[in-house]
Amino acid sequence: MKKFYFPEIKINPITIFILILGILTRSFSSLFLFYLLAAIHESFHCLTAFFFKVKVEKITFHPLGFSAELKDILYQQNWKQILIYLSGPLSFFPSLAFLFFLYQGNFLSSYGYLQAQENNLSLLLFNLIPFYPLDGGRIFETIFLTFFPAKKALKIRMGLTFFLSFFLFYLCIKEEQWFLLIFLIYGSISSLFFFNKEYRNYLFSRLGRVSLFQEKTSKYGEIYHFSHNIFFYKNTFIPEEEYILCQEINLLQHKRE
Repeated sequence: MKKFYFPEIKINPITIFILILGILTRSFSSLFLFYLLAAIHESFHCLTAFFFKVKVEKITFHPLGFSAELKDILYQQNWKQILIYLSGPLSFFPSLAFLFFLYQGNFLSSYGYLQAQENNLSLLLFNLIPFYPLDGGRIFETIFLTFFPAKKALKIRMGLTFFLSFFLFYLCIKEEQWFLLIFLIYGSISSLFFFNKEYRNYLFSRLGRVSLFQEKTSKYGEIYHFSHNIFFYKNTFIPEEEYILCQEINLLQHKRE
């Protein structure tokens, strides 16, 4: 009999501080509703991942909501990835029905109902922004990886995130959304300064998994995400696993020199 697996649950310490602050300032009910909607949003990601047999390894409770860590999602078919990422924003519709049920059952006041509707709409629109690592950013990343070499695709995603950050910073400052501003600043800085590290981690993540895809001969040392790339290297054809390891050895030797 197959053992049931339950993902690891992690709570950010800042989230606990915000919840305590909500109790002390008597704003816990509004905060609870927001986190409830965020939990529904993330549960739709997890349910869709479960449907496609993608393992949910960890769920983290952040100050701005929840995030699920999905094992090897990058190596699912692109349409499956997009559906998994899109399922969170689409939870807007069942959440809307759920809020209406709470309101009709007198569990929500008129003001609380309107506020919850605004939060639900904000979650939908915010997560569809093509800013990585939001759902919209991940959807665009999958599309870019479908049509461009991996390094170029990740650079386009990085550029899009950095470009949008200026507009989003302005909106956050205008609306005094300081926690959201910190999140966006961290995301844009990370995408810019940790790109090389992220790309190396991406290459290592491919080892042992590329056999899932069709073979493709790469002329210029470019790695196409949805292909098992073959390279002409030192007068011979080698698979990408060997090519990645060769590039890493060359990089280490260069650093030592």
